[in-house]
Amino acid sequence: MNLYENHNLENSELPIIYHENFTLIKDLSFGRTNWHKNIELLQTTEGCGLITSDSERIYTKLGELAVINANHLLSFSAESKKFSYRCLIIDRSFCISNGFDSSFLEFDNHFVDENISSLMEELSHEWSLPTSSPYRTLKIRAIVLQIMKHLCLEHSTPRDFEHTDSKISSSIKKAIDFISTNYEKDISLDDVANHVGLNKYYFAHEFRTITGFTFVSYLNKLRCEMSKRLLITNKISISEVAQSCGFNSKSYFAKTFKKQFGILPSEYRQNKTSRDAK
Repeated sequence: MNLYENHNLENSELPIIYHENFTLIKDLSFGRTNWHKNIELLQTTEGCGLITSDSERIYTKLGELAVINANHLLSFSAESKKFSYRCLIIDRSFCISNGFDSSFLEFDNHFVDENISSLMEELSHEWSLPTSSPYRTLKIRAIVLQIMKHLCLEHSTPRDFEHTDSKISSSIKKAIDFISTNYEKDISLDDVANHVGLNKYYFAHEFRTITGFTFVSYLNKLRCEMSKRLLITNKISISEVAQSCGFNSKSYFAKTFKKQFGILPSEYRQNKTSRDAK
């Protein structure tokens, strides 16, 4: 799971990151929680979902767009059986090279815009073409620039300062870093609250508001996500996987894993092993 995302661009001529049809399953998939210095545009393609940007909750459905401003803490969850979306991350350098700085603009975070939606469809088509296709890079850059033009003219407000975190947003980011580097240990709500210097009840409330998860749910979901990397090999037992990821018992690990992914850890391992053997 990513926290602060350092965007390593695969192609310097395309200073963007584009993901097609990310899908979350209600009550099963773990929505990512992260932040980065670039703006992120999301287009819902199926179902409806909850996007949390810092402490603001955005409910989005098919046909709607959402923008995550630079350095805002971001998390996702499905509010319908499935929630799918396209994700376009535009590198700040691309904006600056075209005469504006996205860090000094406040973009509307939720709206319907037929022009941008149409451009996202064009982007999806061009992105799917082979990299050797004539003028593919040129056309993608032109589409992204058109998207930014519409965002700047129709959905932004200039500001004379870069976004700075509120105290609570900064604390939640610090807490997520702590959890991610200590998830395999026996950590508690008190440990994390003490680490960030907040009252545990206040911290617990704000953590749930911003991430969409209770502390225990977030920790268990992260542990289950991390366990998948160990389960795909047969080098260690299920009990050892559980212990390595911070679970005190094999049975609790199995129960939590099934609640998260719909199958037992042993079934996940068997399925992965069988697919890889084909």
